[in-house]
Amino acid sequence: MSSDMFEKQQGTKNVANIKSLQKLFMVVGVFSIAIILFGSTWGFKSVFTDSIVKMAEADAVSFCELLLDFAKDDIMKGDASKYVVVTPDDIVRLDHGVSPFVDHLNVIKIKIFDRNSRVVYSTDKSIIGKLDKENPRLLRALNGSVDTKMKEKKTPDLREEKIIIQKIVETYVPIKNDLGLVVGSFEIYLLVDRYDQANRRGLVLITLIMATVLLGTFAVSYGVIGQSVRQVQDAHGLLQQVAITDALTGVANRRHLFIRGKEELDRVRRSCGKTGGRGLGCIILDLDNFKKVNDNYGHLVGDQVLLEFVKRVQSLDRPYDLLGRYGGEEFVVLLPETSSEETCSVAVRMLGAVREKPFETTAGFISVTASAGASTSIGEDSQLEELLKRADDNLYQAKRSGRDRVFCDNDAQC
Repeated sequence: MSSDMFEKQQGTKNVANIKSLQKLFMVVGVFSIAIILFGSTWGFKSVFTDSIVKMAEADAVSFCELLLDFAKDDIMKGDASKYVVVTPDDIVRLDHGVSPFVDHLNVIKIKIFDRNSRVVYSTDKSIIGKLDKENPRLLRALNGSVDTKMKEKKTPDLREEKIIIQKIVETYVPIKNDLGLVVGSFEIYLLVDRYDQANRRGLVLITLIMATVLLGTFAVSYGVIGQSVRQVQDAHGLLQQVAITDALTGVANRRHLFIRGKEELDRVRRSCGKTGGRGLGCIILDLDNFKKVNDNYGHLVGDQVLLEFVKRVQSLDRPYDLLGRYGGEEFVVLLPETSSEETCSVAVRMLGAVREKPFETTAGFISVTASAGASTSIGEDSQLEELLKRADDNLYQAKRSGRDRVFCDNDAQC
């Protein structure tokens, strides 16, 4: 593989790597946004849920205090209210008494336990009298601690007309007597739909705000990176172009000329016998007396002459021919799959195009001629330098013979 092809492949690979990094940034960015949104949503949900539980707990405790103040005589019996006892008559009064509080505070179920974990009152009459000694939450309440937990539960409404699935906060509140001793416990099922709806609205709003901010930031970052990638690609393309072209004329520089010439010569040699005697044509062109142009008119005018010279020569090139600056005012034209006669014919036409009319410059019109040496590869040619040397020798012969002419192989003047 030639060094030029290697450099091109490396350049293409570098650009591909940059594009891959851009795609990787997009994938990582989207994944990161998803993780951030999931984590933040979960975090906010936990915070909101905790707030709901705390608010519901405060409401449940307040409700129990109100209920205890209202129905203390119906619930607690004995000196200093030492015991929690509820009689059938007490149940009727409690049912009538708790209704206003229940409707106002969204309480869907009430239980009252005595010290022995027995249900002495409940809005669900079917469980009155049952023991619940294995309930650790009740035991914590009977030890003096408030215990609160959010859950979804199937419960009958207060009229026992239907079973509903609701999000509730279940709170155990200890009942203390006048001496400060725990003699029983309330269990309150508090419906928290209103809190949960506010929770969801807040959660959706915060998630949307965060998603908007993150996506906006990502879009801006991706746009900036995309712009940077395009600038790198443009710079890389420009560097590649600079690396292979002559700064003044824009044709291939000497290094690129040799690289491409060797590639073409190798290709011609591999296809030897298939092209009907066609090889790699080589023409070396040299402007006659160019030093006088620089001396008489200055180097800026000399540059204008070189640019016009390149323009006229290129007008006769085929799309796949290669024109390069060999050095100074010398240029090389490589003609793939060209016979010796065709190479010489092209050289003659190029010199005709140069002398055809004066070159227009800032110093006026200047008549210019050129000399050329032409050669075509033969089967023995294995090195580009051999082909260039024959063409250079022919150029020298053309110069010695009076200039403005072409010499081909075997000292033949075209």
